[in-house]
Amino acid sequence: MTAAASKQSEFALAQSVTTLPGVGPERTAQLARLEIFTIEDLLLHRPRRYEDRRHLRAIRDLQEGEAAATHGRIVALGVKWFKQHTKSVFEIVLDDGTARLHCRWWNLPFMEKYFATGDEVIAFGKPVSLKPRVMDHPETEVVEGGEESVIHFNRLTPVYPLTEGLPQRWLRSLIWRTLERFEPHIADPWNASAVEGNKAQGLGSGRPLPSRARALHMLHVPEAEHEPDLARRRLALDEFVELQCGIQQRRRNLETKAQALPCGGDNRLIRPFLAQRFVRPASDAAAAPGRCGFGQDRCGGVLCLDDA
Repeated sequence: MTAAASKQSEFALAQSVTTLPGVGPERTAQLARLEIFTIEDLLLHRPRRYEDRRHLRAIRDLQEGEAAATHGRIVALGVKWFKQHTKSVFEIVLDDGTARLHCRWWNLPFMEKYFATGDEVIAFGKPVSLKPRVMDHPETEVVEGGEESVIHFNRLTPVYPLTEGLPQRWLRSLIWRTLERFEPHIADPWNASAVEGNKAQGLGSGRPLPSRARALHMLHVPEAEHEPDLARRRLALDEFVELQCGIQQRRRNLETKAQALPCGGDNRLIRPFLAQRFVRPASDAAAAPGRCGFGQDRCGGVLCLDDA
């Protein structure tokens, strides 16, 4: 890639997220809480896990204490209050035709406004009991139809870290659309020809390292279970190389610009001290190479006088 193309790529990725469609002041503030300010920050926002939504588990096949993703339609929901209206539990009941699953949220009555009877919901969590089947505080996502269903279903679906008020579906859709638009502008920040096409034995992956653009694609749109890990390895290598380049630049600046401090004096204090004290004994002739033969105390005294 030419220098001009590299500069153009950097400019494209350095644009603010406010330039993206659908990102207004409220969404900008929410993204800022996740330390997402630029398009590059958005593309580097890594999923914390993935759900295999190609094969969701049936409710009847859920196992107690085993994390799993399932889905069903809401057949009942409501808030129950107790202890003089100071404690509550909000519950939805999902039915997928094989069994029913009770999803509960303790002391979060406002959750009721996010669901409605008849909604199809994906739930991820660990069942705490099987009679009845219950999940406490599961992660949920309401299924919506439309063209974006390919983004959220029938694939290894990324689940991103969120902040208050930021929906998972909205952030996933934003990253998908942004990656589609800016992937051609993603350049390798350093010469990766030495590792591309070779085995990444130093990273322990045993697979060829992808380009940076391909790594970001594998991170957000993985086609196989090993791809996110390989993508993280490539991005970690980029961070390591960037750190090492920064250290080398600082070293070069130090070597070319730094000036030694002047050391004045005529050794008038050290010379009399050496003449009186540092008479090398004959036995010191066989002293080990690299050692002064006078002892640490005497050498320390020379340094003190030199500083004086």
